[in-house]
Amino acid sequence: MIPNIQVLRAFAAIIVVIFHAVDEQARIGGSSGQLSFFHPWGASGVDIFFVISGFIMAFVQDNAPRSPFRFFEARIVRIFPMYFIVTVVWACATYFALRWELADTDISISYIILSLAFLSQALGYEHPFIVPGWTLEFEMLFYAIFALSLFFRRPKSLLLVAICALALLSGLSLIILEFAFGVLVALAFKNDTFRNLAPYLLPIGILGYVSSAIFELPDLGRSDLESVLFWGLPGTLIVLSSLYVRQLQAGWLILLGNASYSIYLTHTCTISVVRGVFDFSDLGPINADLYVVLTSLICIAVGLATYWLIEQPVTNYLKVKLKTRRQRTVLVHSPGG
Repeated sequence: MIPNIQVLRAFAAIIVVIFHAVDEQARIGGSSGQLSFFHPWGASGVDIFFVISGFIMAFVQDNAPRSPFRFFEARIVRIFPMYFIVTVVWACATYFALRWELADTDISISYIILSLAFLSQALGYEHPFIVPGWTLEFEMLFYAIFALSLFFRRPKSLLLVAICALALLSGLSLIILEFAFGVLVALAFKNDTFRNLAPYLLPIGILGYVSSAIFELPDLGRSDLESVLFWGLPGTLIVLSSLYVRQLQAGWLILLGNASYSIYLTHTCTISVVRGVFDFSDLGPINADLYVVLTSLICIAVGLATYWLIEQPVTNYLKVKLKTRRQRTVLVHSPGG
């Protein structure tokens, strides 16, 4: 675990949460507050996640090589159980309890199955049943390409070419290029290419990233190319330089980074519940910024609870089961087995 990467994961998850909280407040309250700049800037957390994902996959594979099957198996264990649990729980909650969600929610079995198969966008839906899952569909595509590249002698070169070809020729979103940026970061870090430039790259990346918020670049009608240019590239410089500068040891930020998947996966569900509580409690008007801050804090608290109570125990259990199965397989196939 690299502390600064975990801190960046925490940052990315939190600004995405605030982005959706601002969006929800604007829909129900109308007025905008001082935090309104998080819409759309907070969506850039996804771009940082994609760069980090590309880096981590390449970095871990370099330091602990795995077969294509073992690599993909590990990613499924990491991603799918929590996604399945949150999807099923939210589907049941929506159908049996949260009646206000039924008005604009498709709760058909086919939609849920396609969502769990990471195929909803490929088959015509705007997003999967759990809205943040749209990024997981891109993640799973990247993992599949990564696993396939491991069959070849120069996997990273093939991986980079395959990602670029998919982005440019298949009609997929150009943000898939950000996974390639992360792989390039891992290659540069392995070869120690930018160590002397790191002190300069970090302020350049931060300046570019913050400028996109100040000047509202890209705007609400952003294109994928604009996201890559204004968010993906500065984010790449920040991720790269964070590897060389002093590693932060702030325990609470690292904890939020560890819990970032649970925070990210549950936050839109939590926002819907908070909205319902405000609607039914008839509390009257509330300050826009206060609403955003309270909602975001509740989302983070729910995400942390989900991490401690569900994600961590389930993931650890499955990892132990996989390790035990592999050991048994080795014993069975050993000369004395």
